[in-house]
Amino acid sequence: AAPAAARGAIAPEGNVAAGEALFYGKAGCASCHEINARGGVTGPDLSNAGRLAAEAIRQKIVAPNDPLPPTPGARGGGGGGRGGGAPVTLVAKMPDGREIRGVRRNEDMYSAQIVDATGRLHLLNKLQATVTVENRSLMPNDYATRLTPDEITNIVGFLRMQQGRDQNTI
Repeated sequence: AAPAAARGAIAPEGNVAAGEALFYGKAGCASCHEINARGGVTGPDLSNAGRLAAEAIRQKIVAPNDPLPPTPGARGGGGGGRGGGAPVTLVAKMPDGREIRGVRRNEDMYSAQIVDATGRLHLLNKLQATVTVENRSLMPNDYATRLTPDEITNIVGFLRMQQGRDQNTI
């Protein structure tokens, strides 16, 4: 993929290099999210996060449980595209008392596949586990206190530069 500047993208706010360092370092974003096959598998792939407005990205960082507002002009009111609806976490209560929280990878009437916050895939038989849905994200909701406003701006700037998967990294 061509660099965003070559495609006529608007220069992002913040320091993109500092945002990248935060994404893969202090902020810990890459423990759950990947960009161009680098990072975790629990959260959404953010290789094309730059298609969202800066404010939408900022909201998903500081208030991950809030759905994005409708996108003006979008068909049916829109929801900001991917991530526009309310976040969903599956909670499985196991017969031995354990509780597994994660994101749904697949589910039918008889089974569920859940990836937990560590990236571990759990294959569950619904006859042995009680599976419920919580309308909240696995993503921590305290980034507004963990990071400074400038650090959040830098991460947003870095994510705005992500315009699609780089086919050279696959």
